[in-house]
Amino acid sequence: MQPFQKPLYYAGLRDIFAKRGPMGDESMHSFVKRRFGPDVAEYLIDPLVRGICAGDCREISVSFLLKELKETEMKSRSIMLSTAKKLFMKKKSEEKKSKPELARKAEHEGWSVWSLQGGLETLTDSMVDHLCNNGAEIKYDTKITSIELQGKKARIKMESWEEIETEQLISAIPAISLASLLKKSHPGVSKILQDIKCVTVGTVITTVLMRHGMTYLGGGGDSLSGSVVKTEVC
Repeated sequence: MQPFQKPLYYAGLRDIFAKRGPMGDESMHSFVKRRFGPDVAEYLIDPLVRGICAGDCREISVSFLLKELKETEMKSRSIMLSTAKKLFMKKKSEEKKSKPELARKAEHEGWSVWSLQGGLETLTDSMVDHLCNNGAEIKYDTKITSIELQGKKARIKMESWEEIETEQLISAIPAISLASLLKKSHPGVSKILQDIKCVTVGTVITTVLMRHGMTYLGGGGDSLSGSVVKTEVC
């Protein structure tokens, strides 16, 4: 099966007979290549990491996404055998428990996919309604000019000259953007944030024309290995 050079079950066999790796840290690429072979590292893990966090699995620690697998290797050596044992024990344990009616129905009818009526936007809209109904205030299209950390509190200044003082502050913006907000009040923290590398990520949406009675099929989320396509966004 392209692009793999060997059938995927070879990766499982390789893991069964592989020795334990080093105790210290290693990259995700090194760990997967050593245990499951270069094909899995190159054509599964590399695109996965690039798709999730736009990073290079050759430079990211195995503890970032595969910490549990690393711990399993240290404890049981073979990841495949240890996983199979856990699944077997879990199945035996579940057989002894009585399942809820909905779970039995899902199992009998073979449910595999679920969604929300109206799309996933329904989830965020419900969260907003719940927060607002419980006294929270949500500000939209509000530009922040600076953040000052004072003891156990944070003071947030906005372009409208409005200020908010809070005991908890969670940032979900890029490190480089947060650095500019802390530059005046905390230059040391700002410098650390500026040193964190970031990249611009582009999303490509594909549309495929299907024949034999089907119309258009929209799709997204395709990831390629770093060795296949290397793109620099300026």
